[in-house]
Amino acid sequence: MSERLEAVEGHAFTLIHGDNVEAMAAMAEGSVSLVVTSPPFEGFFTYSNDAGDAGNNSPSGFNLAWRFYTEQLFRVVAPGGTVVLHWTDLIAWGVKDGFMGLKEFGSRLFESMDAAGFHLRAKIAIEKDAQAVASRMHLHNIQFKTLHTDTRKCWPIRNDYLYVFQKDGDAPPVTSFQRGEITEAEWIDWARGVWRGNETDVLQVRGTGAPDDTKHVCPLQLWVIDRCVVLWSNPGELVCDTNGGVGSTGVPALRRGRRYIGMELKPEYHLTAARTLGDLERELRAQQVLFSLDATPKAPRSRGRKKAA
Repeated sequence: MSERLEAVEGHAFTLIHGDNVEAMAAMAEGSVSLVVTSPPFEGFFTYSNDAGDAGNNSPSGFNLAWRFYTEQLFRVVAPGGTVVLHWTDLIAWGVKDGFMGLKEFGSRLFESMDAAGFHLRAKIAIEKDAQAVASRMHLHNIQFKTLHTDTRKCWPIRNDYLYVFQKDGDAPPVTSFQRGEITEAEWIDWARGVWRGNETDVLQVRGTGAPDDTKHVCPLQLWVIDRCVVLWSNPGELVCDTNGGVGSTGVPALRRGRRYIGMELKPEYHLTAARTLGDLERELRAQQVLFSLDATPKAPRSRGRKKAA
């Protein structure tokens, strides 16, 4: 494991470089109102070379790491708080898995979250553009060549999904409608079980790669995160991304006047998020749209500044 960088703090955000289980263990109990995160897809993408990265595990190793994760997650989420998990099913490869198809991933997330004490409130599909996926991933099951020769081997693409979990307990009502953050017409659209939007509306950043790793940046669309922030948090409340990446969740959170804490193992992502959110806060201050949060407790700090893991 690499040396940990110092935590970065802005006016309304905190970024921690390190293992998210350790970072959550250093936080106050019940301090987070909303979590929006993309769990590492075990064995599918390589996000970093860090041994603490759950994505670098076998299925059994991932399940064990995820159990430790959900235990700490339940502790830091406030009563009545919401956790949104972004996921997709895993591809089964002929050489590696012995067959071509899909390996179900969502049930593993559900079982561990349910065992930790969370309740599943909603499952939302995020629609994808099949032609864009065909161009990007070169999957035989969606190619015209397969269509022309053997439709028995044609299968639809995988959608992304959101699992929306809630912790039991009383929480202040979220008054987004009264504030004008959502209209009745928007809710008619958002209330559907399938969300449709711009697939390319992601945080555009550079300099996130390291010479000895992958390998893959997997950002969630900003419009998806924004909907979650609007629906399940109030201004001044703490929004958390335990797999913070380059800071995507922090952007809608800060723009909507929420506080943000992100945790990330990969140093390049951590530093990129610090630049992105620092620039955003300066922009918001210049536009005079950043909510005054001076009277609100700041996002919890990580215990220990710079340490060798």
